[in-house]
Amino acid sequence: MKTEKIPVAELVEDFDLYPRHAVDSAHVAEIAAAYEAGHELPPLVAEQNHRLLDGFHRRRAFANVFGPQAEIEVVVEQHDSELSAFRRAAELNSGVGRKLDTQDRVRIVLKLRELGAETELIAATLHTTVERVEKLSVKVTKVGTRTVPVKRVAFRKDASGRRVPPTKLSKRQREVMKGSSGWSTAQTARQLTRELLVDLYDSGDPELLVVLWELHAAIEQVVPRPEQAVA
Repeated sequence: MKTEKIPVAELVEDFDLYPRHAVDSAHVAEIAAAYEAGHELPPLVAEQNHRLLDGFHRRRAFANVFGPQAEIEVVVEQHDSELSAFRRAAELNSGVGRKLDTQDRVRIVLKLRELGAETELIAATLHTTVERVEKLSVKVTKVGTRTVPVKRVAFRKDASGRRVPPTKLSKRQREVMKGSSGWSTAQTARQLTRELLVDLYDSGDPELLVVLWELHAAIEQVVPRPEQAVA
């Protein structure tokens, strides 16, 4: 293992090796502000071929502040398999820094299983228990032929009243789900209802008013009326 100065433009963001389900642009902006303020952040970690193992957010923030040809400190590691490289990326992302959410953890479980890792190794990688790994393993659905993580917003109640993931989603449903907060629809609707009823919204914002009326139209169009009021 050695440390090198490498131009950020030469570092490769390979999303097959990325443990998280997405790069958070707001987090990139926060890190960029830290760089602009002169703070030193931990070095990035990459393979010898410059594929990033850790530091997608820092790489983008550094490039935004100093330019793509600026050199950044990188710890360079050698891995002899895709399993070894992905497991290292997952360990680096699960140990410190921005917390992994449930969708990230499910993504890691799926990828490690795909690469042949046993449940015990997956648990060790995520610093969790075998039981937790098994629970994460059921939070998946199908989009076409692919198995993907699913957020709570897509769960449905089964005959016993338990909330379970759907067996499949359309590509459009998955795209919308990816941008969702992950809350259940009931949670989102209750929160919005409370805010509207106490005038906790900007009634002078034309764009917001358009969105709210689009919501009203969507409810009228697709939401069935309940047989009785929900307490």
